[in-house]
This record gives sequence, structure tokens and C-alpha cells, in this order.
Amino acid sequence: NPQKIRIPIILLFSESIKIEILVNSLKGLLTSQDIVHQYNNQRILIYKDLGESRAETLLSWREEIEQWLSEIALYCNYTYAYVGTAQCRLHYYKIGLQHCLWLEDSVTANRKNIYFLDFPFFPCTRSLKFFCLT
Repeated sequence: NPQKIRIPIILLFSESIKIEILVNSLKGLLTSQDIVHQYNNQRILIYKDLGESRAETLLSWREEIEQWLSEIALYCNYTYAYVGTAQCRLHYYKIGLQHCLWLEDSVTANRKNIYFLDFPFFPCTRSLKFFCLT
């Protein structure tokens, strides 16, 4: 029984935003399986659904997220997207969120989309929980 894979993404905005307005403008880009939460006035947390855990998902998740973020950028002007690690179990979602927060606190980047997996020196790599292939 394959499990859903979701990638946590924090969208950081330079100004305060209202989640209702953002979600309304992104209707075509969000699915019923995406989880959206206003983290604070300038941050939206999205657990982007990538479907069921499969080998194809493991190979193409980054391209899929990059394409999705480029479409998001057409509708809203976010400053940065901090992309955590893929999670397939609810009790690991917090770990993915911690990866996003670590990126925001620790990484100065010259690009808009910043991926946790680009930084292998994260202090707790032994405890990372990535994809589930059960």
C-alpha cells in the first residue's frame, strides 16, 4: 500500500500576505492533497503532494517542484522558497519543516529556490527521514 509523499516548502514574502488571497490566486496550482498553512504574516507553509511513493517520484521530485515553483512565481512574488525533505508519514512532517527553517536561518543564497538536499553538511544527517518505499 503506497503512501503519499509530500515536500514541505516555506514561501517567504517581503510583505505581509493573507492566505485566503494567495490560495485563491493559486487555485489551479494547488490540489486537494496539498496542505497549506499561514506560518506567519510573511510565510506560507505548503506540504506539496507528489502522489504515491514510487521509484519515478524519487527520480523526478526536484524537477516537479522546480516547475511548480516557476508556475507559482507567475501568480505571486515570493522572495524565497525553502524546500525541505520529502516525507511520507505525518509524524515526520515536523522534520521536513525543521529543514526548511534551518535553510531560512542558515543559508544565504543568490537564488530564489533553496533546497535542503543541496546542503549535505546539515548537523543531523544521520537522523534524516526521506522517502518511504513500502
